[in-house]
Amino acid sequence: MNKPSQLLLQKLRTPTVFEREHSMLDSQLRGCVECLDLSDNCTNKKFWLLTNGGFESINDPKWEINSENSVMSALNMLHGQVALNGISSLLELCVDHVVIFRSTARNSFYHPQLPRVIFINIEQQSGPYHILEELVHQAGHATVDSISRNCSLYVDARTASSFSVDHHDRTPEEMGTVVRFHSFVTLSLVCETLSLLEKPKDASNAALMTGRLSYAFHKLAYDLQFFIGAMELLKKDGLLFFRGSFELYNSILRTHENRISECEMRDQPYVFNEEIFLGHNALML
Repeated sequence: MNKPSQLLLQKLRTPTVFEREHSMLDSQLRGCVECLDLSDNCTNKKFWLLTNGGFESINDPKWEINSENSVMSALNMLHGQVALNGISSLLELCVDHVVIFRSTARNSFYHPQLPRVIFINIEQQSGPYHILEELVHQAGHATVDSISRNCSLYVDARTASSFSVDHHDRTPEEMGTVVRFHSFVTLSLVCETLSLLEKPKDASNAALMTGRLSYAFHKLAYDLQFFIGAMELLKKDGLLFFRGSFELYNSILRTHENRISECEMRDQPYVFNEEIFLGHNALML
């Protein structure tokens, strides 16, 4: 099976792929962040804490300590398992800076005007699984943007060649397709990651990992269904990625169906909430 991460890595390593210079943080942003000291960092990435000038800025030293611990735990999970080498390679190749912020109104995000920089929202109750999933999710956006600025390599759009990197010149229909393909890629990578992680010995963490997989898996099903009904929108590389993602979906279904079907996902917001999940799935503990 060609995993989604492997298909993306193949495109990243082809000479025809658009190559960007390594990103430098904007000078204004540099005045608003502090570097996280990850002394045992197993990646060449720079991690920053947004302390001034946006969202609900983090200015409590305890937040810095908690952030460092959560980030380190997430990175250890990602880089500590051979099965996740493809995912960790995407993060290494397509992301230079990770900016951590705190907000109840803004989700984690990637913006093409700051290539190779991803922004991760961390709340006090957010553990390493949240950080891991958000790192993979936003790295997925950065990867697609590195391979194909406008998704024009993957999806068919009449004016693809004239699209700019900030996406402002797309029609609503074209933007919908591009956004949907970005969603498709990120959910595929998240599902690949969560399905390959070793099951934790701790019952609470095992339940959370299963819940996150179940949530992402059902979201991925909607994107698969969308493109099944709109195959004409996919170019050759888009079709190849679709097949890889569909194979992953079936593999997860065969291996994890019993576990994910037991999850009660009632009341979940757009971003998976661990507290709500554990409240509705006490029998898994």
